[in-house]
Amino acid sequence: MNLKNISEPENDPDTIICYQDEVHFMAESTVTRAWYPKGSRPKVKSYPGHKSVAYSGFVIPETGELFITKPDWFNYETTITCIREFLTSHPVEDGKHLYIVMDNAPWHKKAKRLINEDGQYADIKEAATIISLPPYSPDLNPIEQVWRVTRREKTHNRFRETLEKLVGVLYNWFSTFKKPNDKLATLCSFAWSQTKRINVVYHKVPEDVAVVGYDDFLASHAVPPMSSVKSPLEDMAAAAINIIHENNHSGGEFFARTVALTPKLIVRESSRIKL
Repeated sequence: MNLKNISEPENDPDTIICYQDEVHFMAESTVTRAWYPKGSRPKVKSYPGHKSVAYSGFVIPETGELFITKPDWFNYETTITCIREFLTSHPVEDGKHLYIVMDNAPWHKKAKRLINEDGQYADIKEAATIISLPPYSPDLNPIEQVWRVTRREKTHNRFRETLEKLVGVLYNWFSTFKKPNDKLATLCSFAWSQTKRINVVYHKVPEDVAVVGYDDFLASHAVPPMSSVKSPLEDMAAAAINIIHENNHSGGEFFARTVALTPKLIVRESSRIKL
């Protein structure tokens, strides 16, 4: 199953949808933007070397629950092992079905094929369906937001003397999200994925509540189709090319300029009441 087919399970109250991904966190310090007193020269020590720690994570956007494992490396075998560990820690209730969304890494593709075709993985196939993201679309995976906020709040501009101390910090951080929580539920919930929760609370979209998304990612595949603000991507690209072209022919003088482009509101059923 591909992500374009997710609309039906996303809006089925008997389904649970989680998103999986792997990540490395470096022991070496990473420096990024931050607020400091004007005129100061902040410095960050750095761990010598390029050691890192690997994690495989599963997040349920509806509740914010996060499950983390620590494989030694990433391949189809560790992927299957991590899925089984997740299923053990989050057993699926009777009458429910789990959908696990993951990207198209080669080891994910092989794990998905084996789960679907090999009988020795029937326990996983019975409990869960694997869904593949479209190629080259990491922004569609909500767990990327978990890695982003982890780096921002726990690793960027911070010095850890040893890899073990970094592991300890990350363990304590990830442990705070084992149970349902608002932080990750809010951070990982895309507008198009919220119609399930809204339909449960308000009963009907758009009769009781209107929903509008942004960027128009998969908005037409939501149930009901979602109104969305569409960025003028083609105009943005054309404007950038024109600026580069003009600067290349300016005789060495480069000019900063402000370009205003107008997004477009695409009205669909999620914000339009049929009378």
